[in-house]
Amino acid sequence: MRPVVVDVEMPNGLAFSPDESLLYVADSGMLPPDGRRDPGRPGGHSIHVYDVFDGRLCKNGRELAVVDPGVPDGFRVDEHGDVWTSSFDSVQVIDPAGTLVERIEVPEKIANVCFGGTDGRTLYVAASAGLYRIRTTVRDAAAVLRESRGLSV
Repeated sequence: MRPVVVDVEMPNGLAFSPDESLLYVADSGMLPPDGRRDPGRPGGHSIHVYDVFDGRLCKNGRELAVVDPGVPDGFRVDEHGDVWTSSFDSVQVIDPAGTLVERIEVPEKIANVCFGGTDGRTLYVAASAGLYRIRTTVRDAAAVLRESRGLSV
């Protein structure tokens, strides 16, 4: 067994794009106490993306987006390739270009997110003391992929 990604400080979560050509990896490292990022440091509190080759190799790693406030502790990808990630105070939705397109505020610190429901359009949010359910207009990429392969959703 060989690692395919070695440039993330504190890897904590992964997901694929809808066509599985991109691998997203969460880096849950925090900033140094002075709050300044070192350009030589691989990131911290960000989501990185890698091109997948031959279904087993990752190349061309780059930072997709910084998650602020907080860290990307858990995330999922929807059918359009948008990344839905936890942060300190909200679910942040980041498009494939790395642009923050939506923030869904939650009244407590978020730990993880997951799509579910019979049609894959319900986002479940695990927070400090509660579990939230948010109905969305998009589907989970993994559910769409399973369906396209004739597997049960």
